Amino acid sequence: ETGDQTREPPGAGAWSRVFTWGSIGVALIALVVTVVTVGLDTILGHLATIGWWFALVIGLEVLITACDAAALAQFLASDGRSRVVSYGRVLIAQVAGRAINAVTPGGNLGEVTKVTMLLDHAALPRVVAAVLRYNVVVLLLSLLTIAVGGAITALVLELPRSIATALYVGAAVSVLVAGGLVWLVRRGLARSFVALAGWLRILSRKRRARWKQTLEDIDARLLPRHLPAGSKRRARLRARLGGGVAWVLVSRALSWTSLWILLAAAGEVVSLGFLAAIV
Repeated sequence: ETGDQTREPPGAGAWSRVFTWGSIGVALIALVVTVVTVGLDTILGHLATIGWWFALVIGLEVLITACDAAALAQFLASDGRSRVVSYGRVLIAQVAGRAINAVTPGGNLGEVTKVTMLLDHAALPRVVAAVLRYNVVVLLLSLLTIAVGGAITALVLELPRSIATALYVGAAVSVLVAGGLVWLVRRGLARSFVALAGWLRILSRKRRARWKQTLEDIDARLLPRHLPAGSKRRARLRARLGGGVAWVLVSRALSWTSLWILLAAAGEVVSLGFLAAIV
């Protein structure tokens, strides 16, 4: 990483704005379809059941989004010399991405939208690496949650032996998958997925060759090992990565709290075992 904030290339053009607004349009259509399919009376009925607790849940959701944006901002700012992208811009991208994820199938379109919304403020490898870092951390935490939650559920709740065994197996598989994900990141996550796409004949060899340098830049930014050991920039990068992980942990804790409040508002004050099972 030899670039500085005056030489960092622009990452986006008109196509990113078209994609962003197109994604927002798709999300609005999906929201309307969701409301029509579920039924407005059904939605209002659930809100009435929750009552004034809903205001607390909304407050927690605002905090969750703010924490997720803080994590993404830490990951985005972690390359040391590049220009700083303001927290406000990252928050707008996070809000838009989360809203699109919530109402579109698969919940992945919002991640691409985050990238396109941030490309006007940072180079493509830096933005993609930051969004990848965020999603890798969230996925790792989810896998570890399955492992710990499955074990707690099997230990605390009185379950048939077959179900308890399945939970323990699921916990073990989750740990193995988490280990595999860490190995992929160390090996080169972006290059590995593109290589898989090539093996599946989804991407041509010519396109993979054209993307080679960009993929190497993305993978180099995912981990601080590309910087000299003991350097101030490496220490600063590690600190920012740690800060991003900490914000993700706070966000997940708030999310679990919100879930418990929703259940309590509906008249179900669940135990630790049931909450672990639901999470």
